[in-house]
Amino acid sequence: MTPELLLREFRGTVTQTTGCPKCGFVEVADMTFLSLSLDVEPYSALTARLKEFSSRVSITKKICKGCGRCIDFESKNKIKRAPRILILHLNRFQERQNGKLRKILHDVCFEHELELNG
Repeated sequence: MTPELLLREFRGTVTQTTGCPKCGFVEVADMTFLSLSLDVEPYSALTARLKEFSSRVSITKKICKGCGRCIDFESKNKIKRAPRILILHLNRFQERQNGKLRKILHDVCFEHELELNG
C-alpha cells in the first residue's frame, strides 16, 4: 500500500475550538488524525464514547491572544471529516484514587456502521 493510499483511506480531520472564558476570544484549528483515542467506561457503547469525544471540555493553561492572561481554556473537538476507515484506540485503563491503574475488562458495544459526519 502506498503512503498516498493509506492517507486517503485512514486520514480524518478534527476541528478543535478553544475559547477564553474571561474575554470570549476563540481559536479554531483543524488537525488531521489517523486514529482516535477514546476513554472507555464499563458497559459503555461506542457511540457514547464518540459523543463524549465531541463534547469533551478539556482545560489547558495558556496565554490568551485576546486578553493576554494566562488562564485555563475550554476546548471542544468535532469530527469535521471522517476517514473511510476509522481506527479507534480504546483506553481501557482508569487511574484509581491510590494512583494505580485498573484495566476495564467489560465489553464495549458497537454498531457495524457509524455516522460521524452528521
